[in-house]
Amino acid sequence: MVHRTLRSGFSLQYAGHVVVIGDVNPGAEVIASGDVIVWGRLRGMVHAGAEGTKGQLYVPWIWPLLNYVSPDKSRLPQRRGKSQPEMAHIKNRQVVAEAWNPKK
Repeated sequence: MVHRTLRSGFSLQYAGHVVVIGDVNPGAEVIASGDVIVWGRLRGMVHAGAEGTKGQLYVPWIWPLLNYVSPDKSRLPQRRGKSQPEMAHIKNRQVVAEAWNPKK
């Protein structure tokens, strides 16, 4: 768990799940073998499931620049309109971003 904003040039790599409470700014990266939760603005790069496992990305405000969910390393679609919490995962070998519903 990281309680701070990740600035450009910062790289966080971890063999497990990662929770960032703060922003991931452009030029910063988070690479995890498990899931990644960013409770802040995601404008940097996140790679969940980096070791070929099924990782999921949870983020309330997503600006998809280079946000990857392994094993396909696909780009998330560009979003327009109101920001809302989203979860990204692989479905039919493509990255799908859906509204985050913690009650599921």
